[in-house]
Amino acid sequence: MTTTKQSMQRHLSKIQNPFFLIIRNYKKLVQLRHEVPVITDGVYKLLDADNEKVYTYLRKNEDETLLVICNFTKETIVYPVGDFVEASQGTLFISNYDDAPQQYADAIELKPYGAYVYEIK
Repeated sequence: MTTTKQSMQRHLSKIQNPFFLIIRNYKKLVQLRHEVPVITDGVYKLLDADNEKVYTYLRKNEDETLLVICNFTKETIVYPVGDFVEASQGTLFISNYDDAPQQYADAIELKPYGAYVYEIK
């Protein structure tokens, strides 16, 4: 087996490892914390406080608003985002799923243990 092929196989096995994905996402979040002021200086507002399956909140400062939606279950959930914020305003900022919806509508399908952050303008 060639060195290039071995290197490629190591790389593929590494990026398919769930722990690699967690670490990659964590590093990205730490980087964003330093680059995006609303994450550290924004006011926190909890939404849907009685929901035990989905944790939803806004992080807002003078310039930006982020909507954070986290599914804490192993099930796919259709979540009524439109009950809490205007549906047409959000654009995907970051998610732990590569195929997360780029914008949300009145409802969004949350994948198991999915975390989604939308920038609201």
